[in-house]
Amino acid sequence: MQRTPPNLDNLLRKATAARHGRAKAVTASETIRPPSRIIRTAFTDVVSQLLHAERATGEMCRLIAGRSGNPLADVLLNDQANDERHHAELYESYLARIGDIRPIDSRLSEALDAMRETTFDAEAIIAAFNVVLEGEAVKLQQDCIDRFTYPALTRIIQSIGRDEAGHVAFGHTFLKGAFSDMTSDERFGIYRHIRHFWQTAAAPPGETGSLFATILTRRRSRNTWPPAGIIIMPRCNALALIHESEKAPV
Repeated sequence: MQRTPPNLDNLLRKATAARHGRAKAVTASETIRPPSRIIRTAFTDVVSQLLHAERATGEMCRLIAGRSGNPLADVLLNDQANDERHHAELYESYLARIGDIRPIDSRLSEALDAMRETTFDAEAIIAAFNVVLEGEAVKLQQDCIDRFTYPALTRIIQSIGRDEAGHVAFGHTFLKGAFSDMTSDERFGIYRHIRHFWQTAAAPPGETGSLFATILTRRRSRNTWPPAGIIIMPRCNALALIHESEKAPV
């Protein structure tokens, strides 16, 4: 039976209004301050991974639009795909001014490929991308602003962050009650898939040597690295994917 999540029409109005204030691509005349505190190739790698993640998320939105079971949700997914394409263009315009586009990180690529090939329904994919990945992306983008105080990049990331916050809101709104009729085994299966997705994308930098992974998994206590479940659990609880009374499966 088709679910009818409330407030999707309100989110659509907000998304339409937000497009009027979109950031413009970096131009040849805009002042760009090259990185001075870190190796330029490392900095370029971080921005490149943000670009690749935007492209992959846009592709996923296009793949599941039409499969959500809700016409308004499909419109919002297509709008999000257009947002992600615009974000990728912004990062690409910035990278064109500071250096070449670095290849996608192998662990990020592996995680995104696994999510593209999943047999789970649209709800599980939206939980992984809109709630977990985009939710962490909002924090990651703020981390980048804090670490890399470059005006052009800050302008781009702040604009993208506003869109991403809307995508997270759509995920939570669309998924409200989506898992309530599932058995615990069904919910736990989706949780394990999301956890594996995050574990792969956010492998500790000691395993990858990636500055991107260092920023992506910034939550460190001394020299210990937190399990992926600790990071994604609050988001899964918010979706009622894992109930407060339940212990997360291993």
